[in-house]
Amino acid sequence: MIFMFHAREQYWELRYQKESGNIYGYEPSLSSFFGLINFLRIRAKHILEIGGGTGRNSYLFALYGMWVTNVDTSFTAIKNSSINFPLNNVHNICADILKIKLPQNKFNGVFANAVLPFFNPAELKIILKKCSKCLKNNGIVVFSWLDKKDEYSQKGKYRAGQYIRYYSKSEVKKMFKKYNFGRVEFISCREKELVSGKIRGTRLIISVAKKLK
Repeated sequence: MIFMFHAREQYWELRYQKESGNIYGYEPSLSSFFGLINFLRIRAKHILEIGGGTGRNSYLFALYGMWVTNVDTSFTAIKNSSINFPLNNVHNICADILKIKLPQNKFNGVFANAVLPFFNPAELKIILKKCSKCLKNNGIVVFSWLDKKDEYSQKGKYRAGQYIRYYSKSEVKKMFKKYNFGRVEFISCREKELVSGKIRGTRLIISVAKKLK
């Protein structure tokens, strides 16, 4: 079988293949626990995870009874998610979030862990509009962003053909306001986790925003 990839899809697929289908380990991310707290607070039943990879965060939400749709561009990552976390309430889809058609007014929450910084402003516009349409009224999004204060910060740079950008809280808040999200809350943190076999500390901004009616 032959797969045709675009630049972003190729970048992540090759990374997952190179690292035996696992880049970030199997433990849930720090931001996923922050997401879990907020999803439980609104009694969320249906969650969309953008770029969930091998399913480590989707698994956490599913353990608490939520139905999770994990969308990722990497075939290898999605395959491993189904193998490593075989839960009936996790639906893994190999697709580009920019192109996939999402059901409207289905989800109570959308989660993305350090994924959106790899999309340029024009692409983020598409994603946030999709999030607004697929969320139910009063639904929330929980996203973690790479902080400008991180020592690896390179605004708008490309690495191996992959776009990456670091953000400030004011930039994120302005973006949410533009696309019909309000009541934005932030928490700043430094997460130490296994990345490509090495422990790395990354500065993150975790944001929670509510869909406005």
